[in-house]
Amino acid sequence: MTVSISEEALIFLKTAIGGTVIGMIFDIYRLIKNSGKNLMLLGFGDIIVWLVLSIVSFEVVFIANSGDIRWYEAVAMLTGFILYTMSVSKYFTCAVKFIAKIIKKTAHIVFIPFKWLKRAAVFIFMYVKKPFIFVGFWLKLQKKHLEFIKNKQIFDFRRLNRIFRKN
Repeated sequence: MTVSISEEALIFLKTAIGGTVIGMIFDIYRLIKNSGKNLMLLGFGDIIVWLVLSIVSFEVVFIANSGDIRWYEAVAMLTGFILYTMSVSKYFTCAVKFIAKIIKKTAHIVFIPFKWLKRAAVFIFMYVKKPFIFVGFWLKLQKKHLEFIKNKQIFDFRRLNRIFRKN
């Protein structure tokens, strides 16, 4: 199958754009990785990112050239990644940080009513719980009082057993 020079240039351009997309995904993951502290999750995240990047690279090759892999596609992908990293990466990272900050503030504002509801529920529970604590304390005192009566033999339980015993 013969491919013209213009079609090969278009394939090169598509795979270079794919390399740029891979660079963007890598930058987003790098930002997420720098904010996390758990090593187990970071290792799991590395595996997931490399799987996603490999899927993206195969999809780019499939879209650009119907799955035919040529050596210049790897060069184009690497070129797109390097050009993105050297030129746009800083600005893209700043934009992602800004968007993440806006989303964080918006989520904080959205969840304020839920925090108030939680505080109200805790406040109500504290006042509803007090009578039950008092009843529990009173029942414990009554149990101790009954044990005191039993131990002092003020009330003769053996005689009561004899009365209710079956003959």
